[in-house]
Amino acid sequence: FVTYPADKSVYYDSAGNVGIGTDAPTHKLHIAKNSGTNFFKTERTDAAAYFTIDHSSLFTNFDTNDRYVFKQNGTERMRINYGGNVGIGTSSPNGLLHIKTTGRPDLRITSSGVANGQIIFETIVGTSSIVYGNGGNSNLSFGIDSSEKVRIDSSGNVIIANTGGTLS
Repeated sequence: FVTYPADKSVYYDSAGNVGIGTDAPTHKLHIAKNSGTNFFKTERTDAAAYFTIDHSSLFTNFDTNDRYVFKQNGTERMRINYGGNVGIGTSSPNGLLHIKTTGRPDLRITSSGVANGQIIFETIVGTSSIVYGNGGNSNLSFGIDSSEKVRIDSSGNVIIANTGGTLS
């Protein structure tokens, strides 16, 4: 075991683990700090780019050409580009959320606490929504400006608002 400097702030064990702020490292690089902020930081000194981790958050500041890239076994799975767009299955997302796959594109939203859910599309000119299970039933409805326009009930009937009719 080797300790540098004399205050034991950096520790190297026989397994090749390095501890900073700990004399019992459990990984190749183990950083420990019991107070304050910013216990890990990498920085590019030729640009205003850095990556910081503290006790409650992950923070980065990249220049305009950088992005977050998440890989698994060397294959890119997700990225957040410099404009804030998130791409899953694509390296060039062209929307706030861009999902691309060669298989069936599934998007699953699950709640274990309530019997209904909504997808709401809101713009400066109005709101549209897709509602499932409104009122605890198995209906699927489509609305515009908080007014239901079309409903598919649990029997498969299509009900169009303001017509009083039902399509089966």
